[in-house]
Amino acid sequence: MHDSRTRTLAEQAQTAYASLSTPLGMIAEVTPAEFYSLYRGEGNNAANTPLNEIIPEASTLALFAVTLGERVSDEISRLFGQNDFAGGAMLDAAASIGADLAAGEIERHCDIQWRAACLIDDAVAVMRFSPGYCGWHVSGQKKLFARLQPERIGIRLNDSCLMQPLKSVSGVIVAARKEVLDIDDTYSFCADCATHSCRDRFNALSEKNQPDDYRM
Repeated sequence: MHDSRTRTLAEQAQTAYASLSTPLGMIAEVTPAEFYSLYRGEGNNAANTPLNEIIPEASTLALFAVTLGERVSDEISRLFGQNDFAGGAMLDAAASIGADLAAGEIERHCDIQWRAACLIDDAVAVMRFSPGYCGWHVSGQKKLFARLQPERIGIRLNDSCLMQPLKSVSGVIVAARKEVLDIDDTYSFCADCATHSCRDRFNALSEKNQPDDYRM
């Protein structure tokens, strides 16, 4: 019964996610110098961060933002408000995965476009980084938003620099040599990271056969 109930909740969450999410995204290319000025934000970043080392070696950069829209977040809030914690948690998990996948599609789009334009070659990989992670303080959203203006696709910041709708992702997409992006998760803030997803994403990139995966 437990497995059947879990399967039913998962199916309901998938159906709700498919009907309620309305993904929108935007990209704006920036120079390394422009990004570094933006990246300093309000001076709250960690003293040593991966991006401090990566940006001087980056060949191409783009700011990005993507959102799943208001409706899926509203439905998650409604479910929790009605004490449907199982349904709310399942839809929340589905939407979190969906937002991450949407950010991944933005990253992949940049990779394909930059390769097609011969801006990068097979020695280069493309990865995304977001405020709130890898030593980039969440208050960095303010300057990112001022430059990118994702309000145009319905994303706004609250007083805590959290994005609304909640299922939104913003940050920078960086193209650099693979060895530059192969960062160690030994920074001081890495001990507080629950996922170490930067390592997972780099490992996934490293496993790709780039010429086949990006054949036009």
